[in-house]
Amino acid sequence: FGQNVLKELNTYEIWLTKDDLAGLPESSIEAAALAAKEKGREGEYLFTLAQPTYMAFMKYSSRQDLREKMYRLYNGRNMKGEFSNVEVMKRIVEVRREIANLLGYKTYAEYSLERTMAQTPQNVYGLLDQLRDAYRPAQQAEFKAIEEYASQLEGRTIKLQPWDYSYYSNKLKKKIEKCSFF
Repeated sequence: FGQNVLKELNTYEIWLTKDDLAGLPESSIEAAALAAKEKGREGEYLFTLAQPTYMAFMKYSSRQDLREKMYRLYNGRNMKGEFSNVEVMKRIVEVRREIANLLGYKTYAEYSLERTMAQTPQNVYGLLDQLRDAYRPAQQAEFKAIEEYASQLEGRTIKLQPWDYSYYSNKLKKKIEKCSFF
């Protein structure tokens, strides 16, 4: 599974031009230029889905279309093709179910949780439900604040998308920091 993730991650190359770099910090631009130069494509910019590159791009790029492209590539990896993990995941689930059944459990979750503080899947779900109920109002308020700020910033109504969250939350955080007196 992990080998497939690394192998596929290394196949993604997103080639951009100078016009595509709006909002990105100079360090990201320099790294992308160097990566492109090493591949013999001086004057272009090479981005990958490696964590530091991906996270910086999502946080700083003002190009929503490119953030969406990166997000979809990153979250859709290992689902098809040579390095697909779909069959690997199915096999992991099968083996875990077989282990649990051999040891007298209905599910792998029952088996793996028995000697933990949670003890049962029901207890895990109970805790998750409590956390959801406790944090949902704050999460909704945060999303609303970010969406309102994004709409104000863009001069049009913004419906926050997954690829927008890091970008606009970072912008809002910087605005709040500038207004803070401490």
